[in-house]
Amino acid sequence: TPIGKRFGLGEEGDPGEYEIVGVVANVKYQRLHDRQYAVAHVAVAQHAEALRSMTVALRTDGNTSEAIWAARQVVHQIDPDIPLFDVRTLAAQQAQTLKVERLLARLSTVLGTVALALASMGLYGILSYSVVRRTREIGVRMALGARSVDVTRLIMRELRVVLLGVVVGIGAALGVTRFLESLMYGLSTRDPITVVAATAVLLLVAVVAAYLPARRASSVDPIVALRFD
Repeated sequence: TPIGKRFGLGEEGDPGEYEIVGVVANVKYQRLHDRQYAVAHVAVAQHAEALRSMTVALRTDGNTSEAIWAARQVVHQIDPDIPLFDVRTLAAQQAQTLKVERLLARLSTVLGTVALALASMGLYGILSYSVVRRTREIGVRMALGARSVDVTRLIMRELRVVLLGVVVGIGAALGVTRFLESLMYGLSTRDPITVVAATAVLLLVAVVAAYLPARRASSVDPIVALRFD
């Protein structure tokens, strides 16, 4: 155990060796996604000559505004000339460090929504055009006894191309995970729940986009369809 051992920091103004009286867990001082590094906490009384500023952490279960006001009063009573600045809660400090990531998350949400809408419109347009091109074929099938269910099933088979695109898309997404990891905090780029949820949403949109043209095709009058050119 390191307790009771002594060591020196080797810094300017270092009075000598310090005795280790405790070991604390690793912490991050600047940003949440910074790498952790070795830090020694030294008593102010033993290192006062090298002290330029001090950060005080205050834990409270009450109103944070009242706690900040009380802390200012305590510091003022100790020395009215001590400047107190950059006072904020831990939640505010965490939010500040994640400002860029949250901006990228919002931007990605907007772009993702737009991309999903464009993909849905494009998919619906392609399937609708496919139905129009096969109007005569549908009419022949229905004239020969095909049911509406059979026509719907025929059009829904177009989703095989969508399934192939989803498989390719998932493979491409997994291929760029190293780049995405640098833009994310607290999330895994290979989170199976996220991948499954995104895939489910895309497939749901594809099914709806395929079902509407299929339903319209199943209601085509065979006589009208056979006359279609």
